[in-house]
Amino acid sequence: ITRQDINSNFILNEIITFFRNEKIIRPYHTTLQNIISASINKEHDRLANIIQNYLTSYETKQLFSLLVEEGTLSKLAAIKQDSKDFKYKIILKELDKLKTLKPLYQKANRIILKLEVSKQNIKYYADLAIFYTAYELRRLRKNLTLLYLLCYIWIRYQKVNDNILDAFSHFINKFYDKAKEYAKQKSLETTSEYQEQLPLVGDILNLFLEDHEEDIKFKAIKDKAFEIIKKDSLATTVMQLKHQEGELFYRWQFIASNFLLVSKNVYPLFKELEFASIYNDSHWVSVIANLKTKISKSTDILTEHYMLKLIPKRLKPYLTIENFSKINQKSFEFWCYLKIIYNLRGELYLKDSIYNNHLDKELVSLRKDQAKIEKLDLPLLFNFDIRAHLKEK
Repeated sequence: ITRQDINSNFILNEIITFFRNEKIIRPYHTTLQNIISASINKEHDRLANIIQNYLTSYETKQLFSLLVEEGTLSKLAAIKQDSKDFKYKIILKELDKLKTLKPLYQKANRIILKLEVSKQNIKYYADLAIFYTAYELRRLRKNLTLLYLLCYIWIRYQKVNDNILDAFSHFINKFYDKAKEYAKQKSLETTSEYQEQLPLVGDILNLFLEDHEEDIKFKAIKDKAFEIIKKDSLATTVMQLKHQEGELFYRWQFIASNFLLVSKNVYPLFKELEFASIYNDSHWVSVIANLKTKISKSTDILTEHYMLKLIPKRLKPYLTIENFSKINQKSFEFWCYLKIIYNLRGELYLKDSIYNNHLDKELVSLRKDQAKIEKLDLPLLFNFDIRAHLKEK
């Protein structure tokens, strides 16, 4: 019971339920308190022994270094502070937290697997690390302090990781909204100019319908045409007649022209995010790896056939070059960021995350925990045929 939930109220309810089911007379309140205290202490001793056996002295020093005050603030207190918005300097501080926590998280993850406690208990112990100050944590039993710190680091690292992803998604979506707004405005302006110049183009075409002397030179017609509409305006109008560029063109034009903003704000975040896929042969995992190589080595993305196949037909004119045979570096890269965000909680998920992990990570293995599940006394869980139910739907 204590491995499932260490909360004294939960333990009390479970004990009372046990007495009721077994038809045992409920003991005095003091006796219940002693039973609960003994079970909690026994669980704490069990956890303390595991921590002592698997945590090295060097790792212990690393964890306790979080409690050392530098000036007026300990490292732990700094890590506890949440980011208030997505401003550039604040996000850089979140990245610093992630880098500080990463080696500690790897150790915490290793130890927590040995503890065999529920996520509910991990959160409970982590909350105690938040509740106590650094000074108070230093005064607790050593292994108890280590337990609280390990659980807090395990949860906090994943939360900061989610914060980094939120910042990444926020910037990409905000930048894309700006691109759409620019494209809409530019399209309206261009259409307005086009509508103003169109009657003048009609006047020029009328020159070829008028009766002229047979030996009139074409230069004279050109000169007359440029009296009707300036040469630059005519060239622009001809281009619009031939191509009729729409909002999509201006949207991706904005993205390519302002890509420096993307690299400045997105690259530091994207480098730290570790994505995975529910599919073993996912092309998106390969794309993400290529993007990270491009960022770390400052090289171009090598065009691969599967990349071209990922691009929708309507976007090929904007995301490819050389007759659709190569990717347009900036446009394709930004489109990949959009797709990664879109595919989260679908094909893709974020590793070491609380809110953006895959559902499979939250499920209990039926084969591994069969005995525990059977003790829950939920006959519907075993008698209900989910496949048959889904077919009916």
